[in-house]
Amino acid sequence: MRKLFFFLCLVFSFKNYAQGSLKKDSISIAGFIKEQNILKKNPKVLVIEDKKWVDLIKRYSSSKEKIKESRISDSLKKKSVAERFNYDDKTAEKEIISIINEGNNDSIKSLFSDIVFNNIYIGTIEPNRRKIINLELKSLFFKCLKNPELESQTAQMLSAMQIEGYEQPIKEILLSGQSRNEIQLFRALKYANYGDVIDYFFNSLLNNKKYTSVEIFKKNYLAYSLNESYFNNKNIDGATRRKLITYCAALLKKFPVDSSLIQPHYGAPNWIPGGSMDYNNQFDLISFLLSTGDVAVLPIIEDLKAVGFKDNLTFKFLNWKLGVDQKKETFDALLNDCKFYNYTVNELFLKGLLTENNDQKFVEIFAKIEKPLPSMQSVNEWSDCLRFGIEGIFNPLEKKDFDRIVNKAIKDNSYKQKLIEVYNGNRKDNILARLTGRENWRKGMPNNWMTPFYYHNMDSLTLPKRVQKLCDLARTDLESKGYKVFTDRDFLNFGTEEPSYARDKLNTLKAQSHNELNNMSFFIDYKYIKKSLSYASLESDKFELNCFIFFDDIVCLAKINANTNDSQLIFNNISEILLQKTGSSNRFLEVNLFNEKSSPYFIFGNPIMAKEILNKYNFKE
Repeated sequence: MRKLFFFLCLVFSFKNYAQGSLKKDSISIAGFIKEQNILKKNPKVLVIEDKKWVDLIKRYSSSKEKIKESRISDSLKKKSVAERFNYDDKTAEKEIISIINEGNNDSIKSLFSDIVFNNIYIGTIEPNRRKIINLELKSLFFKCLKNPELESQTAQMLSAMQIEGYEQPIKEILLSGQSRNEIQLFRALKYANYGDVIDYFFNSLLNNKKYTSVEIFKKNYLAYSLNESYFNNKNIDGATRRKLITYCAALLKKFPVDSSLIQPHYGAPNWIPGGSMDYNNQFDLISFLLSTGDVAVLPIIEDLKAVGFKDNLTFKFLNWKLGVDQKKETFDALLNDCKFYNYTVNELFLKGLLTENNDQKFVEIFAKIEKPLPSMQSVNEWSDCLRFGIEGIFNPLEKKDFDRIVNKAIKDNSYKQKLIEVYNGNRKDNILARLTGRENWRKGMPNNWMTPFYYHNMDSLTLPKRVQKLCDLARTDLESKGYKVFTDRDFLNFGTEEPSYARDKLNTLKAQSHNELNNMSFFIDYKYIKKSLSYASLESDKFELNCFIFFDDIVCLAKINANTNDSQLIFNNISEILLQKTGSSNRFLEVNLFNEKSSPYFIFGNPIMAKEILNKYNFKE
């Protein structure tokens, strides 16, 4: 007992000493920095070369990092095993193994449900992300799939967490015909490009007598998985998407809609099919099919009318979109509704009918801006109606064509000025984005007509073809010399609580330096002077960061606050000091093509050669 007492006293004394020593070091370092700033007249970046102080700052930073890690570890210990598993805490894996090995199905179901509920990636679309876990745990997860009592919960959890290799064992159980919940397993495979899975699943729904309309449509699982598979699966091809639509149409033939399912509000003139959380019956499937805008919806529309569903703007829009009804009165009715105005203009744009050779079509659609629409009621400004970014229809136009069309089509000077600002801003952003060579993440995927100008595969429509070609030539020219345009936040750290992107930008600096700054490390000490209580007012945050950048035998100190242009500070000032230290002739060159105050785009390499290449191309025309 006496030994334990002395041990605890020793630990307590050591902790007090460590904390006291840290505070003492902090005061010493702060005093030294203050002296150096006065001596060197407050440089943007203070360079410290004195070995005594470099070593002290390194020790201080290391101690602070350990304290931070300890706090994170202590915080994780207070969280549930499901939360810790989501945050990749390896101790959680051992606990999960113990829970599964105990064999209590209720406990395992509860655990898997908690893991899904606490999934930090929930709601995101990352079909290529894979969670790597302990092989023993992965084996146990896959074993749980074979337990009929745990099959559904396990499949849902594996899919939500994107556990590496989860698709194959789920597919095998589904195709075996022994599954207790085929709909849930199909939902778990929503990102998998398995033609045989789709064939088996829908043949089972269509031909197996155990499936009733209630069984298929309850809880929206089917509609949800179809929507995700069709619109958000990058791996699925056009033929498979067509197959999905064909099978869904066949399901509606097996389980047709009757008048008892039609609610009064479904017949509203501007009815729009709701999302997959609205109906819990065949209308979930109908909503999905109508949202595709595929020609297969035409007979479905007629079937709905036949059982008493009133004609409405959704039906009119789809008949117009698919070429069945091209009457002027239909077109005018669509343009006269606030929401369908957006859908209709979007469709004209995607069909290539809003071009530099069709001024009159622009005049026709923008004539509606001159007065409120009948459907607008209390809406007084067009900006409320044009909330989907309709200004994007001008992106493919050359500037001279844009100027001519806007002057011809828009009479309201304030809105005309807004369009000019948006066009110029979009043009600059799209040129710089194309120079990076990054493609739209939705490339090759279909669009839902109910989300106009949002998540579109717009790579080929964001710039005039001439400018696209110019960007591609410039990028090829740069890449032939080993240069690449990148953004200052190529390495986003979504888990940080720091009130600045400085950490992300420093990581980008190191990663894009062609290994020349591999020896760089950094420590960020920050404090809030004023912290907002809600995400809605984060711009009012006031904070101060001390960034200590360690490189070989020097330390650079940069102070950053809400008023600091941290991109210029990091990629211009700090990088210059570090690269001079290495003796390199390479530099980070800000790609500022339009003489703006600053740009988030950079190139690393010989600045003279990079400038010469960029100057060969006139992006301002």
